[in-house]
Amino acid sequence: MAPGCIQYDLHVSTNEPEVVLFVETWESEDAWNRHMRSQAIEEFRRTGGHLIGQFSLQTYRKIA
Repeated sequence: MAPGCIQYDLHVSTNEPEVVLFVETWESEDAWNRHMRSQAIEEFRRTGGHLIGQFSLQTYRKIA
């Protein structure tokens, strides 16, 4: 796992197998931002980014 990542889960829709959901828990927003600027993410964008169709990023904070 990337530094600062506490948990990383990948889910697939049971009725739309082409729809996936990543759920990630990070120590901080700064840790996530560092990850998103990392060499691994840049490499993915270059080589696999075309595999992503529609994309939506949503952020949440734990309240309980």
